[in-house]
Amino acid sequence: MYLVITASSDTYLTNKIVDQSFRATDANVGAASTLDLFKLYNETSITGSDGGNEISRILIKFNYDNIGALTSSRLNIDDASFNCRLRMYDINAGNPVPANFTAAIYPLSKSFQEGLGRDTLAFSDLYTSNFVTSSYKSGVTSLWNRPGAMASGTLGQENLDIFERGNLNDNLGIVDLYKKQLFTAGTEDLSIDITKIVSGSLSGQFKNHGFLIAFSGSDEVDIKTRFVKRFASRHVSNKLIVPRIEMSFDDTILDNTLNSFLNMTSSLYLRNSTRGTPTNIVSGSGLKEIGGPDCIKLKLKSGSYSLTVNASQVTQSSNMSGMPGLYKAQFCIPYDAANVISGSDTIYKFASKSGSIKFLTTWGSIDQTVGYLTSSILLTSPFTTSNSLSVDPDIRISNLKKEYREGEIHRVKLFCINANETNFRSVKRKITKSSLVFDEVYYRVREKNSGKIVIPFKKDNNGTRVSSDGTGMFFDFHFGCLNPRSLYSFEFFIKDGGIEKTIVDVNRFVVLGRK
Repeated sequence: MYLVITASSDTYLTNKIVDQSFRATDANVGAASTLDLFKLYNETSITGSDGGNEISRILIKFNYDNIGALTSSRLNIDDASFNCRLRMYDINAGNPVPANFTAAIYPLSKSFQEGLGRDTLAFSDLYTSNFVTSSYKSGVTSLWNRPGAMASGTLGQENLDIFERGNLNDNLGIVDLYKKQLFTAGTEDLSIDITKIVSGSLSGQFKNHGFLIAFSGSDEVDIKTRFVKRFASRHVSNKLIVPRIEMSFDDTILDNTLNSFLNMTSSLYLRNSTRGTPTNIVSGSGLKEIGGPDCIKLKLKSGSYSLTVNASQVTQSSNMSGMPGLYKAQFCIPYDAANVISGSDTIYKFASKSGSIKFLTTWGSIDQTVGYLTSSILLTSPFTTSNSLSVDPDIRISNLKKEYREGEIHRVKLFCINANETNFRSVKRKITKSSLVFDEVYYRVREKNSGKIVIPFKKDNNGTRVSSDGTGMFFDFHFGCLNPRSLYSFEFFIKDGGIEKTIVDVNRFVVLGRK
């Protein structure tokens, strides 16, 4: 799954000298369209003293509420596929920028108030947050423990503004909680892996107050001027470049109902729902929910041959509750098996002659006295090449709408055909054709007006991998990942048998604002 979380608050703090008379330590720029990171060394003096360093530091926060709801079932933050990357976009329009510097990001220990200030020239808007004050609420002023929000230390210590290190109770002991990025040219976007910081907050090790971004180490205290590294804030007019966390993890479900082979392990899934809501199967007069490992059985039968295997409720890890109403079974039937199906025909003889064997599938209780669902599956000879990319697959979305709301979550269904099959025999009755299914398919999203890829193919952690079930391929998409009032299209990448192909869906859609 791929999610985009845009900033809910952002601003920057500064002690810049104004009119050679005072430092703007009480200035607020929370409503400005830029987030400026700079350091000036002896560029301006104050009457009666040297100027010293004038610096800025960026504050930014993202709301994790919608993500926290996934951690009980669908999202395992300890899984290797879980990845969070902070992206902030450079918007310097040809002006001089500092080069060869390092920026660091730290989790905040104190909350901050964004404020309404806009003046980034004279810094005349006075409000919180600023260089001295973090927030002002209900008549109570909260100060930074150190001006500039740089009182740093270890998680668990008191009177801190930021955490530099801490123990996240993940058996790794005390680790660094800050992350760094080198800017060589100075025009690069910020792109930092913050997975450990986000997982620490989601697991309750510390509260999410946001992040502080500053020059790292000596870059902030040496005798060199660095002016100015400028990022887009959440208030910028171009919403394609607002600060964001790109979060992805592997929640792929690969049901082999439509692409099962002899000699290969296949997975089948059972989905149960009540009035459209996924719910666990219930049993007995007490309507006890059925869940956990090895809680139901799957039986496959063809002629006189049968195979029964245990099935379990699907979960992302052993310490998480199961996904409601979703069960999984795995099995493997050898191609050269000598088990008799009918008469003298063994599995091997039957499959070698016909190329496939049809099995009746029955999901039922552990004691096999109650059946939940009966269906069928076709197991194909492993030497069949009908699902190879040599058939030239063509993917289309079968249920794409022209418009979606910003907060909508929709299951996008795919239908794949062989583009080489152009001639079909004319018949009087309706023909139902099944979709081709491939194990490795990924999606991405392109903004049509700019041509920019706003969601990439995430192959390294299966973040945008397509799932499959008994009807074809699909993926669940959060349209809140996209900016409203823009035109988009999906594109797909298929990898099979060492061959790769990218397919562009011809349909377009637009995302509307929330109702």
